[in-house]
Amino acid sequence: MRHLEGSEHAKRATRYKMLEWGVFLAVCLVIVFVLFKRKDHGVFQKMYFDNNGTTEPRVEVLDAMREAAYMGNPSSDYSDVAANKISELKAEVHKWTDTIPETHEIIINSGASEGNNFIIRSVVDKHRNQEWRPHIIISATEHKTSIGCVDQLVKQGRCTATYIAPNISGQISAEDVSRAITPETVLITVMHANNEIGNKNDLYLIGMEAANRGITFHSDVVQTFGKYVIPMTSYNLSAITMSFHKMYGPNGIGVVVLQKRLADELEAQISGSQNMGLRGGTENMQAVSGALVAMQLTLLDRPQKNEKLRAMKRSIVNCLQSHFNIDKFADYYNLDDNTIPNIVGNKPFSVVFLGPVTGSGLPIEIEPGTDSRAGSLPNTLLISFMKQPQPEKKYDNFCNLKLKKELKNHGVIVSIGSACNTKETGPSHVLRAIRAPYIIRCGVIRITLGDNNTLSQTYSLCRILTDCVHKQL
Repeated sequence: MRHLEGSEHAKRATRYKMLEWGVFLAVCLVIVFVLFKRKDHGVFQKMYFDNNGTTEPRVEVLDAMREAAYMGNPSSDYSDVAANKISELKAEVHKWTDTIPETHEIIINSGASEGNNFIIRSVVDKHRNQEWRPHIIISATEHKTSIGCVDQLVKQGRCTATYIAPNISGQISAEDVSRAITPETVLITVMHANNEIGNKNDLYLIGMEAANRGITFHSDVVQTFGKYVIPMTSYNLSAITMSFHKMYGPNGIGVVVLQKRLADELEAQISGSQNMGLRGGTENMQAVSGALVAMQLTLLDRPQKNEKLRAMKRSIVNCLQSHFNIDKFADYYNLDDNTIPNIVGNKPFSVVFLGPVTGSGLPIEIEPGTDSRAGSLPNTLLISFMKQPQPEKKYDNFCNLKLKKELKNHGVIVSIGSACNTKETGPSHVLRAIRAPYIIRCGVIRITLGDNNTLSQTYSLCRILTDCVHKQL
């Protein structure tokens, strides 16, 4: 009897133990589930350094988008909430572009690609009944969406175009723009900062030239909006285009900000009653809500965030400096010399920086007409690895495809080739435009930092990058 009771106690104790373990495991699973649900388990879980391509949407952005799922049609008279949300977004854009509703219109669209096409095509269409063909001045380093649009219009015989190459600083010179102006010039389009090399253009001087000649002046500010205030009035900008997925917001939404007088003269490329009749289609309220939150959070404490980006960029440079020979790109492409001097030193690879390593990085554009606008984006680093040549061998350019694959295997995401269009693995049109020698532009990788990156990640990047480069030997 006593034996049976002892056996029963043992069984009961075992059941209790199993129950305790079951509860413990259930709690662990709940915790894991919650963490899993709050995290994006795609590419952004890795060490992500392609923030000029796109950025990770903030958790607050995703929450705002979920809450906006049932806002209704903003064009309907019953949906005051949706209409107010659009007004809030436009008010925030006005705030960070020094514009006011009385003088400027804001058009919500699918992103900067559509915005660039809308401005270019609409300005050309505005002059389609003239006896002469309209002329466009565009920088040779513009985003593919702008260059591709102009190329197509030229091919169709609807306009002529002059493509301005950058100067020794990798920037578009106001003097070169001025020399290209003809009586038929109707549009100048120059991006604020290049997405690949990070160089900022002096829009103030170009804008003065455009204003003096009565020419529409447009800028793609995708890479700078969210890092700087865009002073449209001071720069005499007629229109700007931007996109929210570059500032921790959703894909598929951007805006065009343009002067009212220009808006009154342009025709829609997509017909409809929305956006003052300039861009038809029901607004995506989930994207609008997410974009508003993204802009508010991104621009909060922007000076401190920019300084953090610069500090991380400097840490990468300093680390690479200790492992490789480092040269400035300017040493290689001035005076029309497309050859590379002999690489000296006993380290196996040389690193070339394309574009300035540091820049002013000012949080706000101040005092137009000063050098405060010079420099580069605080987050962009374009580097090229080259093997040292042997006396008996030709230059053997570093294979960036292999490097990218190696880095990806270690959880590091960077960009190569044509940067934003990474399926094009060959040298980009930007690197060709700045006359980068072939051996340099074929070994390029682009590292672009974001607010979500940390200093410890940059140390890990440098360690992994160094190991991967030497592994290719």
